[in-house]
Amino acid sequence: MFLVFLWLLVWGAMFSGPWYVNSPRFLADPLVFFQGARAFLPLAAICLCLLWILAKRPKHLFRGNAMRFLGAYCLTGILTSLFLSMEIGTSLYWAGLYLSPLLVTWCAFEEAEAKAGIKRLIYVNYAVFFAITTSLLPESLRVGWGNTPLNQQYRLPLGVGSILTNGAGRFALVVIIVSTVRMITQTRKWRWLWLLVLLPALFLLTQTQSRTALLGLAVSIVLFVLMRGVDWRFLFVGPAAAGIIFVSGIKWRVHGNLSRLILLSGREATWERGLAQIKDSPFLGWGFH
Repeated sequence: MFLVFLWLLVWGAMFSGPWYVNSPRFLADPLVFFQGARAFLPLAAICLCLLWILAKRPKHLFRGNAMRFLGAYCLTGILTSLFLSMEIGTSLYWAGLYLSPLLVTWCAFEEAEAKAGIKRLIYVNYAVFFAITTSLLPESLRVGWGNTPLNQQYRLPLGVGSILTNGAGRFALVVIIVSTVRMITQTRKWRWLWLLVLLPALFLLTQTQSRTALLGLAVSIVLFVLMRGVDWRFLFVGPAAAGIIFVSGIKWRVHGNLSRLILLSGREATWERGLAQIKDSPFLGWGFH
C-alpha cells in the first residue's frame, strides 16, 4: 500500500501547477489553495522515497536496467537547470515532477515481489484514466455530437482543471484499449459490463477528433490482431473502429480532405524556435521547462 500511496502522490499534481501559489487568491480562495498545495504532491513523494532509500539502503542502484539511463538523464537535466536555465525555480520544479515517478518505480523494483508492485502501479494508472474519462462524460454530453471545435477545453468537475480535446481523446483511448482487451480475453459473463465504460469512451474519443488518439486506436487494433491472431469477434470490433476513425478523423476533422491530416497546427513555428535554442546549447540543453 505504501507504493500505491506514493504513486497517487505522483498523480496528485495533474491539472495543477506552482502558478497557483503566485495567485493573489492563494490564501483567500480554498480552491486555489487546494490546487496550489497539490501541485507539490510529487515532490512529497520524492522526500518519502529518499527516506525509504536511507532506511532500506538498497544495494543495486536501479539494478542496471533502463531506470539507470532515465536517472542519469534526470540528473543532467537538474544540473543544467541549476546552471543554464533562465527560470531556475520553475525548471527545478519540473525536474522534480520528472524525478518522482522514477524514484517510486525504483522503490517498486527493489521490493521482494517487484512484479506484483509494478502491477499495482499499473492498476492505479488504469483507475486514474477511468476516473478522468468518466468525469469528462457530462462535459462531452454538453458539447454535443459532431460540432466540437478543435480548441475545445473540457472542464473537470469541482473546478480542478481543464483539458484540451487531444488530451481527452488520449485518456479515452486508454480506457478503450483496456476495456476492449479485457472484454475479449475474459470468459466470464460479467465481461460484458466493460461495455458500460467502453461505449461512453468511444463517444468521447469520436467527439474529440484527436488525430493522435485515433491513430493510436488503429495501431492498437493492428498490434492486438498480430499478437492474438484473427478472431471472429474482430468482425465487430474492426468495422466499428474503422467507422469511428472515418467519421471523427476524416469526415469531421478534415471534411474529407485527406491532405489536411498532416497539417502541423502551427507546430513547425515552435520547432523552428526550438532548433534555434538547441544550436546554442546542443549537448546539455537548458534544463527542464
